[in-house]
Amino acid sequence: MKFRFLAVIGLLSVGQWAAAQPAPVTLTVGEAVARAETNQPLIQEAEGAVRAAQAQVGVSQSGYYPHVIGSGSYTRVEPSQAFTFAFPGAPPMTFSLAPEDNFDFHLGLNQVVYQFGVRGAQVKLAKNGVAAAQIGLEQIKLSLAYQATQSFYTVLLLEREIGALDQQLSDLTQHLQAIKTKEQTGSATVYDVLSTEVRVAALKSQRIDAENQYERQLIALKALVGLESTQPIKVSGTFTPAPVTMDQEQLVAQALANRPEMRQAAASVKSAELASRLAAAQGLPSLSVHALAGYRNGLLPNINTLTFDWNAGVELDVPVFQGFLRVKSMEAAQQKLAAAQASLAAERRAVATQVLQAYQDQRASQDQVATSLVQLNQAEQMVSVAKVQFEVGVVTNLEYLDSQSSLEQARITNLMAVYHEIMAEYALKEAVGEKIWTDASK
Repeated sequence: MKFRFLAVIGLLSVGQWAAAQPAPVTLTVGEAVARAETNQPLIQEAEGAVRAAQAQVGVSQSGYYPHVIGSGSYTRVEPSQAFTFAFPGAPPMTFSLAPEDNFDFHLGLNQVVYQFGVRGAQVKLAKNGVAAAQIGLEQIKLSLAYQATQSFYTVLLLEREIGALDQQLSDLTQHLQAIKTKEQTGSATVYDVLSTEVRVAALKSQRIDAENQYERQLIALKALVGLESTQPIKVSGTFTPAPVTMDQEQLVAQALANRPEMRQAAASVKSAELASRLAAAQGLPSLSVHALAGYRNGLLPNINTLTFDWNAGVELDVPVFQGFLRVKSMEAAQQKLAAAQASLAAERRAVATQVLQAYQDQRASQDQVATSLVQLNQAEQMVSVAKVQFEVGVVTNLEYLDSQSSLEQARITNLMAVYHEIMAEYALKEAVGEKIWTDASK
């Protein structure tokens, strides 16, 4: 009774532990990309940079509005500025040149009327900063999307590899049992048994390595999609690459139009052009109007009474000499513009090269898949023939094991070829700047 009671308690504990485990999350490649887009702190950081750049536009636009400043002051003057004067035969009279307590409360306004395009250039520069920040956000999304894709398909590859190793291990285990039976009947030797056991042990070691790589890739995938490390997941997908329908010239043209790096480089050129305009405008005059109104004492005829007063005017600031500031600023701006233009040209060349290389890799990977399929079919036929010949004693156990090894290698080679084909497809998509996360969110 005691043993049965403990067994029941054990079963209940196992059941409670299983119930406490979170349900596995099944991920397709689209769901992995979508999760990577929404659960990554890098994207939140880039979105914050976009909002900051948008706020900077408002800062630059503030130059179009008047600046209003309120001021107030109190000053005590000692000694007193009063003096007494008396005419002969008349009572003395006291006069004050300034009050002892001085109050001043005013509201001032200053409005820049014309600045020869400086404010407009500043606003355009700020808006270009918003565009650059948005491109930066897109770059991060693009990078994370393809990282998630690569991690997803690597997990899927390792799952298939483990499955292939398990199948091979099952076949060899059955063969080992048959060899042991033959060894007992004298139709096989101890060497046959030992050589088969060595091969089984090697396969088990290979499977352990594959399992380790699988678990490591699962950790990386969970981090990319924003899941806890303890959350079990399953990947669901197939290696079905899509055919390329455009030629090399079309792919390069698409990349030059879509790649964030190209638009980022173009935005840098535009920013450098605007900065050059601002540097040239440093020597131009500025026209503004100002007004001041309020209350203060100290005004005649009643210097101790708060009196309303105001003033207004027009101001023209003309820079005469700025210590060569304008010349040096223009020189620095022109150098930055030349550097930005050179960077744009270099980026164009790099993008075109990457697209052509990715296109070539994609074509080569298709040929590798076709070749590996032929090898796999040949290896399967060879194992079938070797198995029959081994059973009738035509080939040795070592020859049969060699055929099994060839089949295992052919399966792994075919699996790797298909994996490389799908990776080459996504590398080409990344090279042309395709937004795969858009499709994933539909």
